[in-house]
Amino acid sequence: MIPLRQHPIVAIHWRDAIGDRHDEVDPPHCLSVGWLIKRTRTYVRVAHEILQDGSYCEITTIPRGMVQSINALAAFPYPEPFNQIKRLSNKEG
Repeated sequence: MIPLRQHPIVAIHWRDAIGDRHDEVDPPHCLSVGWLIKRTRTYVRVAHEILQDGSYCEITTIPRGMVQSINALAAFPYPEPFNQIKRLSNKEG
C-alpha cells in the first residue's frame, strides 16, 4: 500500500477500442480523472473514488498502448476525515 498523498491526481487522455461494421470509424477519445494507483509497462490504473477507510473503488485499467497522455493535476487539501488515512488499500472482493 502507498500513502494517499503519494498517489498523484491525474487526467489520462486515451483512445478507446470500438467495434463497428463501417470501414472508417475513428476510435473515440476518452478522459479519465482520478488517483493514479498503478503504472506498469503494459497498463495504468486510476481510481475515481477513495473512501474514508483508505480503500478505493471505481477503478479504470487502461492498456498503455491506448494512452495518449497522462497529466498531473493540482494538489488540494484533503477534507479532515481523509487526513487520517495512512495508506490506501484495495479492498475489492
